[in-house]
Amino acid sequence: MHKEFIGENFGDFFECVEQKGGTFADITIAIAKKKINTSSISSSINKGDKIAIKSPKGRSSSSRDRIRGEITVFEAMKENPYIVKYYGWLERSSMPVILLECAETDLYNWKHTKYDKKDIPEGLKDSILERICKGLSAIHNITGPNKEKYLHRDICPQNIFVFGSELEGIVKIGDLGSAGIARAKDDNPNKGTVTLSSMNFHGKDVYSAPEVMLPFNKQERVIYGIPTEVYSLGLVALFLECGETPFEQDGIEEKFDELKAAKENTTYLDKKMDLMLRSKSVSEDRIKAIRKAIDPDPTNRQQSVQEFLDDYQRGSILTPLETYYERLEDLLNQPKTGLYKTVEMQNVDAAINIYEKMVAYEQERKVTSSLTQKAYEELKRLAIQEHNIFLNKTTEMCNSIAKGKKEFTSERDKKDFIEKIGTKVHVWGNQFGVDFISRKYAGRVSPNDPELDKRIIDYFK
Repeated sequence: MHKEFIGENFGDFFECVEQKGGTFADITIAIAKKKINTSSISSSINKGDKIAIKSPKGRSSSSRDRIRGEITVFEAMKENPYIVKYYGWLERSSMPVILLECAETDLYNWKHTKYDKKDIPEGLKDSILERICKGLSAIHNITGPNKEKYLHRDICPQNIFVFGSELEGIVKIGDLGSAGIARAKDDNPNKGTVTLSSMNFHGKDVYSAPEVMLPFNKQERVIYGIPTEVYSLGLVALFLECGETPFEQDGIEEKFDELKAAKENTTYLDKKMDLMLRSKSVSEDRIKAIRKAIDPDPTNRQQSVQEFLDDYQRGSILTPLETYYERLEDLLNQPKTGLYKTVEMQNVDAAINIYEKMVAYEQERKVTSSLTQKAYEELKRLAIQEHNIFLNKTTEMCNSIAKGKKEFTSERDKKDFIEKIGTKVHVWGNQFGVDFISRKYAGRVSPNDPELDKRIIDYFK
């Protein structure tokens, strides 16, 4: 429903500021007018919070059922740092709406805005894909009230969202509208895994596995399984490398029959993979992992998300510490952006992820290296340096407000400032001494986390 509907029915709760259309639902960006704490709200919404409200597209019962189905999935899943945060739901005039964390953009637009003419740094690609895999695995591990499992069925860059200001945030999986209950069955091509039988084809054509691509007018049951999800995951990995899939490169993404035929043609896939990836110096391990994931035969693909991630990162797992360190330095030396010219959140997240792998590498092989200590010292130095930048900027802001030279125009402006500073502080952890590296960092923390650094928040009391 459009923002007029949201305003008419939920105007006592929200001020609508922007409308975003979707295929099966509408998204309205809104600001909370007051603290909202009803029985259907599982996570408190405070005055000034920016929320994405997902509502039915039209008044049809199927649109409403789709929203209610998505609510069921969110309700069955505990809050997860790799999934868009779910606040709860509301319903008026028989129209249910979902209240979600508001993203800056999606992975598709992020890639083409920030890295359109250049490759994503290697360590950052690793971090992004690992987060996506952890989010998808979390969905597969949801246990419903009747012990049922779930499949997402619509994994694509447009359904992976980027959080954080100035396009420097963290990715999370969203849009669970196509998610469905999966049960074990024997009469399917994904034998041995949980599967979902449906009379309808779900997902975007380009990112869907060929075995589920049946025309809408064909009355056959479509069998979805984890290998079906792995197929989509493989194409997302290819998108991170190239910014597009082979099918988009050849302009057949909207030609259903040609698209399906191309997905089933192993010779075509081999040639396109060679053309698209070898020119970018992608490792042989990654080429093999992606090619296996998009195999036309679901039994030839990786049979779990973890198996795909292990294949994709095989070269990284065996990477010498020197290469790890080079990737870490590359991330931390990327151009500084934003008002304070600091290291971007996603690059910090990825760099700390690399450091943790260096530590694991040493522990597994019972060796020590000066490079791992050097990486730690560099991260620690930057953590303290950037914490001081944020603290000084906050002090300057507060002094200007106290002297009447500057003021926030609204509660939202104040909250935006707190979140921007506080989230960046969380990037580096809340402690900046010798043990800061062991703290949970921004990749595991929501930008709306209430436990922002007390030293920052105290300035606003």
